[in-house]
Amino acid sequence: MKTIYKYTLDVAASQTLTLPFDSQILSVCEQNHSVVVYALTNVTVNPYQPQEEIYDFKVYGTGELIDINIPDYSFLGTVNLHRGEIMLHIFYKKSVK
Repeated sequence: MKTIYKYTLDVAASQTLTLPFDSQILSVCEQNHSVVVYALTNVTVNPYQPQEEIYDFKVYGTGELIDINIPDYSFLGTVNLHRGEIMLHIFYKKSVK
């Protein structure tokens, strides 16, 4: 069985989220003046697999220099805050422990 959960990102250049093992990042949007990520998550636990995975998120405003190796990341989407005054572009990758 699967469930969709919401995770809030800080409006910071770089951050990580720890998600349950085998999660699937679905989308990003603005909700109540915050940037939120939705992920599809397995609700069953397999004791023989790791229980968590770390995802690295990068947040860039329009016109900012992108300091990552683009092929290493997936583009998740663009979020507008403050009625479109701030446009944030979100990239992510699963981190290697």
